[in-house]
Amino acid sequence: MKIDNKYFKEQLILCKESKRPNKELTKIFIGICDGISKKIIVKRFQDLEDLKQAALLDILENWLRFDANKNNPHAYFTTIAKNSMQFNNKKLYEHHKKIKPDIVSYEEYVEKHYI
Repeated sequence: MKIDNKYFKEQLILCKESKRPNKELTKIFIGICDGISKKIIVKRFQDLEDLKQAALLDILENWLRFDANKNNPHAYFTTIAKNSMQFNNKKLYEHHKKIKPDIVSYEEYVEKHYI
């Protein structure tokens, strides 16, 4: 999803007045999370949806703090999503490692079962 910074900033300013994100702003936030999820390397591919949801929640918790006069909205929210996914990916992997010590990464699983 291609995001126009000018339109994004307009939507942020418009929604800040009501303190509620509208459908357009929510679609942009979801698009950012989807885009980042394609670039992050997950240890367990089943956790990708959980990571996207955690990133979206972090964005929704922090969107009112954005200062439209100083920052680039795309960079600001992409950084929030990326940091959230990396943090939660590590946390999920450690959690799964405690539950099931023989867990392997997705790449190792594919290599073992399909190659």
